[in-house]
Amino acid sequence: MKAYQNLPIKWKLASFSVFTCGIALILACTFFLGYESVELPKETAAELATVAEMTAANTVAPLAFVDRGSADGILRALRADNHIIEACIYDRAGKVFGTYVRRGGIASFPARPGAADYYFENDSVIVFRPVILSGETIGSIYLRSDLEKVHSRLRRYSTILGAAMFAACLVAFLFSSWLQAALRLWPRTTQHGSKSLADSRASGSTPKRGRSRPRQGCGSRSASLSHIV
Repeated sequence: MKAYQNLPIKWKLASFSVFTCGIALILACTFFLGYESVELPKETAAELATVAEMTAANTVAPLAFVDRGSADGILRALRADNHIIEACIYDRAGKVFGTYVRRGGIASFPARPGAADYYFENDSVIVFRPVILSGETIGSIYLRSDLEKVHSRLRRYSTILGAAMFAACLVAFLFSSWLQAALRLWPRTTQHGSKSLADSRASGSTPKRGRSRPRQGCGSRSASLSHIV
């Protein structure tokens, strides 16, 4: 604090401008990241629910004809999305009918299917969807995905916002320095302009007064003489 008090006034003003700009940007970025950290997992869950519904529609035939090989083949197509950790199909009785586990992962399927909804658990999102045939539920599908997509996007946002904050603070510092320089020159320019205006007024008004006074004097003397006569 003492070191700040010993700074020249121009550095105090510049640091105050940068500090104010930084605080405003930090608050804005915190609000933005907080909002995204809540909404991005929901968007990921909605995308996973869509994949679950499509997969459930494709598993109607394997469940209806008790074709476990076809069910496993449908689940293996989920390898295209490397964020899906595991998937499972349950039959009408709630028993495991087909499974998929991401390479290098360990299976941890729920013993029974849950309600049709999404859940967040252990840094992952879980989705259950029913498999329906002619209005009747003949099974369920379970998908589990990590949240790495959310984390990577938040890291990218943080990097971009950090760079934007640095650039904004730099612009605020440069603008403050330019403004201080302009304010230092302004009194000199104003003083010079005022002096020039005063000189021009003085030089232009003196002769007029000198010429007007004799005319006023002559007029008053003529009036006096005519009154006497």
